[in-house]
Amino acid sequence: KFTISLTQNPLSHQQGIRHRTDRWGKTTTYKDSRLASHQAELAMLMRVQANRVNFERIEGLYSIKFHLVLANRKHADMDNMEKTLIDAFEGLLYGNDKFCREKHTRIDYDKANPKLEVEVEPFID
Repeated sequence: KFTISLTQNPLSHQQGIRHRTDRWGKTTTYKDSRLASHQAELAMLMRVQANRVNFERIEGLYSIKFHLVLANRKHADMDNMEKTLIDAFEGLLYGNDKFCREKHTRIDYDKANPKLEVEVEPFID
């Protein structure tokens, strides 16, 4: 189980996805710099926690649990926050997010102690 103190609510994946249409009408989807830097910050904080306990990345099927304790009730869609977190930890806690077979997310509120708790373990069928 890993715990990260949060300075802000996790960004919603939707908040950071942008679409650009060129002059020929082709639309390109990209991640804006705010979402990319937010995911990089989350990954760096998680890397510190994982190194502290000599965590070895899970290859293959896995399950994951998120417990978000947010500072305020202004939060985005839970599904989009999950996507942001799953993308941030890909390659660090698990090899590829396509191998996630089970996930649970819980959201609580505590203005004095916002945090993210993550549990990841191999999925056993």
